[in-house]
Amino acid sequence: MGDDATFDEPAGVAFADGRIYVADTNNHLIRVIDLEADVVTTLVLTGL
Repeated sequence: MGDDATFDEPAGVAFADGRIYVADTNNHLIRVIDLEADVVTTLVLTGL
């Protein structure tokens, strides 16, 4: 996995469709770890 995806106080974790979803608390994001593609994607949610 790449060096750019760093976690700061990961909290909640969920698994679905071959992906791990991590609530990255202090970065205010959700990280999606795709185990097959070996990549981490960032979801930025605003206005919630």
